[in-house]
Parts: sequence; C-alpha cells; structure tokens
Amino acid sequence: MKKIAFVFALLLCGVWQLAAQPDFSELKFGARAGIGLGSVTISYDDDNTFQSGFLYSVGAYAELPVWRAVNLVVEMDFEHTSISDESKSMAVETVGGISAQILSQTWTKYPLNYLRIPILARVNFLDDILYVEAGPQLGFLVGKVDTYTRSKVTTIAAGYSNTTDTDGTSEDSDHFKKGHFAFDLGWGFNLGQVSLGVRACIGLNDLQAKDYKVDGMRVGFTTLQIGARYTF
Repeated sequence: MKKIAFVFALLLCGVWQLAAQPDFSELKFGARAGIGLGSVTISYDDDNTFQSGFLYSVGAYAELPVWRAVNLVVEMDFEHTSISDESKSMAVETVGGISAQILSQTWTKYPLNYLRIPILARVNFLDDILYVEAGPQLGFLVGKVDTYTRSKVTTIAAGYSNTTDTDGTSEDSDHFKKGHFAFDLGWGFNLGQVSLGVRACIGLNDLQAKDYKVDGMRVGFTTLQIGARYTF
C-alpha cells in the first residue's frame, strides 16, 4: 500500500507541475453517476476464472483548465459492484461396484465497495464537443465483504437419486487489500452542462491481502461503465 501511495503521489506531483499556473476563476464543480460491469479475474497456474456483476457509482468532481484544451479533473466516487459466479462440475464415482454420477453446482455472491479518487487529464476536441480522458486512480475498500455461497450436490445411480443443498455467509474482508491502484481511460461527448461518456478502469495491483495471498495466484479487478456528469 505504501508503494502504491508513493507512485500515486509522484503522478499527482507531475500533474500539479503541468497545472503550475492555473486560472482558478475557471474552476468548475459537478456531480457524476455511472452504471456498468465489474469483473474479478482470478489467475492461477495459467488458468483464468472470471466473476462479474452489476456496478454503479456516484460522486462529485472538480475540473480546472490547465493548458489549451487540456483540463485537470479530480473526482471522488463511491462505487458498488455486486460480484456473482456460478460453477458446475460432474464426476463419476464407483462405490461397491455401483457407478454414480455426482453433479455439483456452486453459486457465489459478494459485494465490493470502493471509495475511488481518479485524477484525470481530459483533452477536448471539435470545439469541446468530444473529449478523451486518462489518468491514475486510487481506491479504498470500504464496508464488509460478505460472501454468500450456496452449493447443490446431486448423486444419481441406478434407481437412486439424492440432492443435498447447503448455503452460508462468510465475512471475507481481511482477504482483500484495503488499497487499490488502477488506470482509467475513457471518452465521451460534452453537451453543454451535461457530459456522457464511457470509461474503463484497469486494476494494476493484486487484490489479495498479504496474509491470505496464494502463491502463483493473482486477483485483478476491472470495470467498464457508462457515465453522466452535470456541471453546476
């Protein structure tokens, strides 16, 4: 986390140098909201597992012209993603000379809530109608990560069938790092006081907490969302 904060501070200093002579009379404030998809990627031994879910974010921002068509945008957003996953497997076992099919299904669902602080360079084109934006983002995990798991196992043999259904919730907040460093990239349209755009957030660090890290495994987090901004 200290290394991430140090890199983020260096990037912030670089942006501040770019904006060394800002005209604060042009400073603008506004609100932002977005919806989209969040995805957790679990990579282990060259095998990738994807878990995804609905995402929404709300927040506020400040925007300051710094050089020609380049603006500095600083946001503070609350982002919620409800990650869910379903896995299925089938196996054949022989017990006492009797062959049986074992069908397993597992459903998993858990929330990821982040307070995110993107610092973006926004470049306007075509008389400020079109824009592109990019920059670093620092996120802080907030709230609990309560994982709900439901398992269903069905055993099928000659003249016999049995299903076992279990579920439960575990508190897994300690498994995740509290800090999350990412890079944002997006584009959109300015329509007067309203802006509409698409933004991707690419996670740059492993989400696994140090005490729970599995050797050879990496857990990444990316998002893609459609957002709207309103300038006051």
